[in-house]
Amino acid sequence: MSAREANKELNRHKILAAARDLLPGGEVPKFSAHVLQSAATWNGLRTVLQYQAISSTRYFDTVGFPGRTVGLSAPGIESARN
Repeated sequence: MSAREANKELNRHKILAAARDLLPGGEVPKFSAHVLQSAATWNGLRTVLQYQAISSTRYFDTVGFPGRTVGLSAPGIESARN
């Protein structure tokens, strides 16, 4: 085995070891995606929060105003401009 092949093999083992440490029981944890929306103001503007939940931990993806915030788009979210 050449030094290059040995290095690739070592890196592969490091990546697999890290993945085993990060994934409890070797399985991808179950998660769910959610969207919270405020009530619309008099001009139709609403604040929208998109997040993912793993167990009881929430990871925020995007928060802002539909049609005004880059990256904020999901089915069922209406823009204030509509």
